[in-house]
Amino acid sequence: MKQEPSVFAIIPFYYGKNKFINKKGGAPVDKKVLYLQKTIQSLTKCFRNLRIQIFTADDISTQIASKIHNNITQIPVAAVQLPVQSVIHAKEFIKSGQFDFVYFTEDDQILYLEDSVKDDLFKSPKKFVFSPHRWAKLFLGFLGRRKYYSYVLNKKRGFLDNFDFQHIASQQYRRNHVYDKQDSRFWAYAAAWFIHSEQLLNLIPKINGEKSVLETASYFLFDLGVPVLKLSVKSNENPSLFIVDHLSGYDYHRRKILPFLK
Repeated sequence: MKQEPSVFAIIPFYYGKNKFINKKGGAPVDKKVLYLQKTIQSLTKCFRNLRIQIFTADDISTQIASKIHNNITQIPVAAVQLPVQSVIHAKEFIKSGQFDFVYFTEDDQILYLEDSVKDDLFKSPKKFVFSPHRWAKLFLGFLGRRKYYSYVLNKKRGFLDNFDFQHIASQQYRRNHVYDKQDSRFWAYAAAWFIHSEQLLNLIPKINGEKSVLETASYFLFDLGVPVLKLSVKSNENPSLFIVDHLSGYDYHRRKILPFLK
């Protein structure tokens, strides 16, 4: 069997309460380890030739991550800057030339990737970056005030985040599957992306790490004009063929719904 192209996976990991987006934080601290483990397990199922590198910003995160995985790099930065600084520091690994592609993901996202889509990712031109759809399980079946696109994954009811079914993509790309070019930061975002390593090396010097926020590690690709592609749901593509289960999305949704049930 021909060896699969090599993938370098970047996972920023922060063992603490994430208050950078909302005051109540992201994933509960007591779930952080489990979520990271599930993220890693999903990557090892999706890619046969894989190197995972976990990046941390403090001693406690390094100690916790070291119990789960061997490849840890600690960066002396503020936790809010960790995602984008992880991408910047990954340059030292990528420029070795050992890796054909790079996959970036937050530490709480289970990846599902169909082989036919993976074939598209591996054979795509270097000008593209691929972003999975982003899904989260609903809390008690409530959609809340926000208009979500309901979707069932693994027989569980949830919703697609960063998705607008009414929007019509300006361009499409076709291989085994049909992909829509994303026209805004919002639609392009999934806190995960897949890119040619050579292309990423050319883009890294253009990142402004000093002004980074949590999402910058994903935003900079769109902001630099790189075509970001997602499976075209409106062309009858199944989102679950390339999707991440945003585990802490459930926790966030639960916190939003609970006040209305009291």
